[in-house]
Parts: sequence; C-alpha cells; structure tokens
Amino acid sequence: MTDTLLVTGASGQLGRGVINHLLDTLKVSPQRIIAATRNPENLADLAARGVTIRTVDFDDTASLASAFTGADRVLIISTNELAIPGKRLKQHETAVAAAKSAGVSHLLYTSMPNPEPGSPVLFAPDHHGTEQAIKASGIPPLSSATAGIRRTCSWRCRTPSPLGSGTRPLETAALPTARATIWLPRLPPASLRAQPKARHTR
Repeated sequence: MTDTLLVTGASGQLGRGVINHLLDTLKVSPQRIIAATRNPENLADLAARGVTIRTVDFDDTASLASAFTGADRVLIISTNELAIPGKRLKQHETAVAAAKSAGVSHLLYTSMPNPEPGSPVLFAPDHHGTEQAIKASGIPPLSSATAGIRRTCSWRCRTPSPLGSGTRPLETAALPTARATIWLPRLPPASLRAQPKARHTR
C-alpha cells in the first residue's frame, strides 16, 4: 500500500501522537506522511525525519486546498474553535469540501460518541454537522470513520483542553486503535493483531 497519509493539527498532541504512531509503531515510511499545521516551525523534528510539512489554516480555503493536494487519505482532527458558535463546524465543512476538491479518497474525523440531535453536549452539533458533511461529500470514510473510533472510546474519555487548562470531555482520545483505523484496512490480520490495546488516557 503506497497511499499518501495526511494528518491535520499535526503540531497538537493528538496530531503528533498519530504521526509518531505511524512512524514508530506501524513503520510507515515518512515519505508517505504529510503533517498539516498552522505552525510548521513547530514540526522541524518531523521534517528532519522526512515527513512532508504543509501549512494549513481552517479559515483559509486556499491553504486547505493546497495542503490536501496529492493526499490519498486524510485525518481531520477537530479544531479548538469553541468560543464562537458555529465557527468550528464551518471550518470543518470547509475542510471536507477542500478534501473533495483535492480528490482525497478516504476521510477519518475525530468526532465524539453519539453527537446526534438531542445530545446534552453543547458542542455535539459541530461533530454531527461534520459527520453529515462527510457523508454528503461522497468521500468514503475508512472503517465507517467515527464509528470505528466510537467503539474504542467511552463517555469517560478525556483529552487535554485546547483552551489551555482542564479537559475537553467526550471528544475522541488519541487511542492507538483509533489511529490505526486510518491506515490499516488493507493490512494482513497478523498486523492487526499486533496493535496495542486502546487506552482511555493520553
């Protein structure tokens, strides 16, 4: 398998975790990995390992289109724009549209468990809306995208808050099995059995 793999939010803890997992655990060639971030200067260590670094801003459609060019499989990590209602969903919808325009073959998105209407979680509509945008795009989600992650993440999952303190509850944690769903559908069963067990902290 020689697909090019792109991870957004690559300078964040989850993005870095995914890329390190690809490099160090799955032994994916760095030439196949694209790390997309608003802060490329923070990824000099990955660049030194041979990973392609691209600048991307979810508020800049042109940067998304440029970043996604040539990527076969893309992991969209949800942004941390929670202060302005609707902004994060708009960013995600723009990213999905850019992925479609760029010819991305598969998408994976870090959603949350049960984001459907009626959820008591205030930011659930962002995730539900993004899932609907992915469905509407026609881009196939790998392993049913968020469904593959939901099976590994309970409602007790916590991730460090992007706002600087505390936790961001209910959103997808950086689970090894969740990371693997992006790239593993075509690997042999022995490789799948070798993956580490999911953990609920990171």
